[in-house]
Amino acid sequence: MERLFFDNGRGVRLCGVLEMPAPDAPIVILSHGFASSKDSGTYTTIAPALATAGIGSFRFDFYGHGESGGEFSKITLTEGVEDVKAAYAYLKTRFPSSPLGLLGSSFGGACSFYAAASLDVKGCVLLCPAILYKERYLKKTSASGLAEWKRKGSIPYKTYDGRALALDYSFYESLLGFDGVTTAPELKMPFLILHGDRDQVVDHADSEKIVKLLPHGELITIKGADHDLHGPGERERIVAETVKFFQDL
Repeated sequence: MERLFFDNGRGVRLCGVLEMPAPDAPIVILSHGFASSKDSGTYTTIAPALATAGIGSFRFDFYGHGESGGEFSKITLTEGVEDVKAAYAYLKTRFPSSPLGLLGSSFGGACSFYAAASLDVKGCVLLCPAILYKERYLKKTSASGLAEWKRKGSIPYKTYDGRALALDYSFYESLLGFDGVTTAPELKMPFLILHGDRDQVVDHADSEKIVKLLPHGELITIKGADHDLHGPGERERIVAETVKFFQDL
């Protein structure tokens, strides 16, 4: 296991943890959820499971998250997508013969999905991915609420663990440049989406919509699971399905 820093391409250092079971092993880039980090229980469980199967992993902190540089308030979907691409570029330079794959959850799932359109990856696993981010904000936020966010420049954001942060209006502006419905048909690599049918953050129906548009997509519904996928046996199911997917590529 190696903890390291790499440049995001815009002068900010991002932190990652690399686990390589063999010098030329395939590698999966693990992209965490919003306001989470590379050290979330999901990723610290998946990484060693992949290693046991002979597959490397690179879990990193997005801009403004964990040990990476940058201000959380200025994170955007555009930045997240570029961070995934920067992680890909770093690994391609260091391990040019290793096949690469992507895995992301929620925000990280959306970043992985959109980054895949311009990367040579063998396959992608997405956990409760927030691919239709723009539509989600339009459904839950009124026009007056968006106008107020724009006027103030930022809004309070409370994380799952109770931290009070701020999120700039540029986050919403960034979403306007992404359309999952038009992107999905362009993605020719295999996709596996795992999504709980009781997700209270990202609608399960969003994944149902996207998987129908992917040329090689599969959706596994985790019955009774919410957005965290931390219920009895749920993390074990995710790990097993993830390892199997990448082994079968």
